[in-house]
Amino acid sequence: MKTLQKVQKINRVTDGTLNLSLLYARDEKCTDPIIGYVASDWTGDKVDRKSTSGYFFKFLGCSVSWASKKQHTMPLLSTESEFVALSMATSEACWLCNLIHRFSGSQRAAVFHEGNVSVISLWKNLQFNHKQKHINVKKKFIRENVFTKKVMLKHNSTNEQ
Repeated sequence: MKTLQKVQKINRVTDGTLNLSLLYARDEKCTDPIIGYVASDWTGDKVDRKSTSGYFFKFLGCSVSWASKKQHTMPLLSTESEFVALSMATSEACWLCNLIHRFSGSQRAAVFHEGNVSVISLWKNLQFNHKQKHINVKKKFIRENVFTKKVMLKHNSTNEQ
């Protein structure tokens, strides 16, 4: 499809939505201001067997940030793939927390719902394991942000994600 045809197609789609808008209303049941969901599909790409990381954030019950990105490295374990996704999402959560702090002065942690139990137990383990050297930097980044109360991790089963 040529560029002009693509632009015309976009114009046709957007012409019908000019009077529509998004309405963000606070969810009164929401106890945590920033809630994030993070996951990865270990070796999900059938061609190059790379994993895809994804996250989704809500602020006061409204969707505000999301991403899905193929990982650059080839993870050997599903836990490693989850750590890559969690570190990517932690970076976004820190940005969101800083943005909210600038506007409101409120300093609250983002709450992550993580489906992989081994990831949660691994970042809590303070011992260094030479077999985990490849994920040690991401583990330290996540742990630092948990200890400084920028993020909190909660287990959520994959079905509930």
